[in-house]
Amino acid sequence: MAIARLRAKWPDAKTFTALVAYIADVADEHDQQQRRETHRREQIRLQHETQQRMAKQVAARKQFEASGEPTGTDCPSRSDR
Repeated sequence: MAIARLRAKWPDAKTFTALVAYIADVADEHDQQQRRETHRREQIRLQHETQQRMAKQVAARKQFEASGEPTGTDCPSRSDR
């Protein structure tokens, strides 16, 4: 990355001494890319966990409903007592 940046900014620079000026910029850019990638992966992980949790809740609800247990709508209301 540093050499590519050096060639773009200073195409006439032919020594590694000229590279020193861009090392910090390239390191910062690399760190930013790493943080973005880490954040992206964390978001994907959280999304996956949420989807799994929701799928488990749906499966549990379907199993509960299939068991024949009364649901909130099947229970008599207070006025029916």
